[in-house]
Amino acid sequence: MNIAPLNRLTQRFIMDAVWMLQVTTEDIPFELKVFWAWYVSRYPEEFDDLPSDGAIAQIQKLQVSKMAFRDISLYLKLNDALPEELLETLGGDSRPPPRKGAEPLRPIP
Repeated sequence: MNIAPLNRLTQRFIMDAVWMLQVTTEDIPFELKVFWAWYVSRYPEEFDDLPSDGAIAQIQKLQVSKMAFRDISLYLKLNDALPEELLETLGGDSRPPPRKGAEPLRPIP
């Protein structure tokens, strides 16, 4: 998927739709999570009022907007699949904390 040809206004409308879906359903399809990660990294100035230690700030530090969408997708999938102990060994977990009542993912034995 190549998002670059879309103008900024269209990208903003897509991000607004992602946010509204997240608010109304409390979950979004994985492809929209990829777009969300790209968008918050590509336009950090739109999120200046958020905490510097939150999930969005962590994604921005990774500068995923410089990655291809395929690579962002792989990163997010691997980040969800790796056990927490391994992530701590590798330098920390960039995942946001689970939502209240959400079951954490367990590694497949």
